[in-house]
Amino acid sequence: MPYIAAGTYKAKPESYQWCYSSKGTKAICVRFEILDGDDAGTYINWYGYFSEKTWERTVESLKYMGFRGTDLTELGELQEMVSLEVINEEYNGKNHSKVKWVNNLGAKNIVVNSPMPDRDLREFAAAMQSRIDAMQRKPTELKTPQDKIPF
Repeated sequence: MPYIAAGTYKAKPESYQWCYSSKGTKAICVRFEILDGDDAGTYINWYGYFSEKTWERTVESLKYMGFRGTDLTELGELQEMVSLEVINEEYNGKNHSKVKWVNNLGAKNIVVNSPMPDRDLREFAAAMQSRIDAMQRKPTELKTPQDKIPF
């Protein structure tokens, strides 16, 4: 496997193969071609695992690649461009490149300690709406007139 600089790359899936991990976990290996940067034209494999803890993120990644159904035996041709987050790590005494995340093209993988559930967001937004409306109705005495730019 070639060494690829750590970073985020635009990539497209080229092929895939169902497999098992060394521990017997069902998995899929997807081969990607990197489309941008110094490593454009280089191929890298991503392994998506179907353990109880990882299967949802694996299916989400497959959907970013173009999977539209529910039957994994009918993945079809995965052709959608995605964003790969590539890292470099040492394994068995050797350095190698690894796909850490497969994301929707243009998206950043944002991880927070305590994500806000949709219900809480709706309640928060409703509470803030009247405050924001009141703020926008306040006199604009502190604003600089358009014709007098302060620089």
